[in-house]
Amino acid sequence: MNRTAFAVTAFALIFLSACSADSGNEQAAQPAASASAQAQTTAPCKGLPEFVLKADDATISTCTQGNGIGGKISGTVIYVSWQAGDVLLQGQKDLAHRMGLKDGISAAGAYSATGDHERTVMMLVEPASGGTQVTINWGLKP
Repeated sequence: MNRTAFAVTAFALIFLSACSADSGNEQAAQPAASASAQAQTTAPCKGLPEFVLKADDATISTCTQGNGIGGKISGTVIYVSWQAGDVLLQGQKDLAHRMGLKDGISAAGAYSATGDHERTVMMLVEPASGGTQVTINWGLKP
């Protein structure tokens, strides 16, 4: 496994371990977008932090959040967008910088940032049915 893939995997495991399984997560699921994506409704996704990029054309399939270790709130949102993956990654990077976060991992298909260990975000993108599937893990210590 190359260094980037290892780093992304390690970061994801550490990030997700902060979530508590019995924390009252809100979750909804829909099938992945297809050619008829406009006809689909998206899963509800309330309370995303302002440093998390949700594409305007997002068809959300999963949106969860809950209380983690040390009072941290964390969550995951998965959606499909018709925008290119590199455009979405750059959008998340620009948003993170505007919100005062510093770069973590920046690789093909992945980007992460942190702000004083109080705010974290990681975006992974991959091709999906003519669009891009986006997975975002985030954390916030209020």
